[in-house]
Amino acid sequence: MDEVARQLRKPEGPAGLEMARRMNESNRALTDAALAALALDQGERLLEVGPGNATLTMPALAAHKQLYYTGLDYAPDMIAEAERLHVALVAAGRARFVQGVAEAMPFTDASFDRALSVNTLYFSPDPALALAEYARALRPGGILVLGVRAAAYMRQLPFTYTGFRLFEEADLVALLADGPWARVKILPFEEQMRTSAAGHVGPALSHIVVAIR
Repeated sequence: MDEVARQLRKPEGPAGLEMARRMNESNRALTDAALAALALDQGERLLEVGPGNATLTMPALAAHKQLYYTGLDYAPDMIAEAERLHVALVAAGRARFVQGVAEAMPFTDASFDRALSVNTLYFSPDPALALAEYARALRPGGILVLGVRAAAYMRQLPFTYTGFRLFEEADLVALLADGPWARVKILPFEEQMRTSAAGHVGPALSHIVVAIR
């Protein structure tokens, strides 16, 4: 289970590429719901933190021709794979991939209109600092959407006992309460998991955090 948790946090090598494929399967519905909450038609600069190979997000660029996308990922192997898979969008200047962490984003203030991250907050050594960085990187009026599996669901997965920080809805409310957010709402999202990176099937409850800068 320790190796599963490590690869979920930082996919590396052939095993990491396979883990990314499996994460794309299990994260698809939550990512689609998070994207729907972003009001992408009103933005031009989209940041995604922890995109992996970015396969789940790239259809948004096809649907919203005005979008320019930046993917920030901790794993160099995922950066390389995303650049390989989406070489045409990179060449066209509509997508770029940057190695880094949410707690120290390598971007100037107000660089983005929208920010997205799905199933990454668990791994942050300092979630409050990560949220402060999202706020800094967003322009006033920008929107952050986070997809976070509910703690009750995550506790069913044995690998979450290694290196994961789990969040109840109240934890997320408290985490965002002191930030510079003009408005925050947390939406429930439930799906029937048919597959997952850990092989789990069954109902899964998640929180979709929508925070307006």
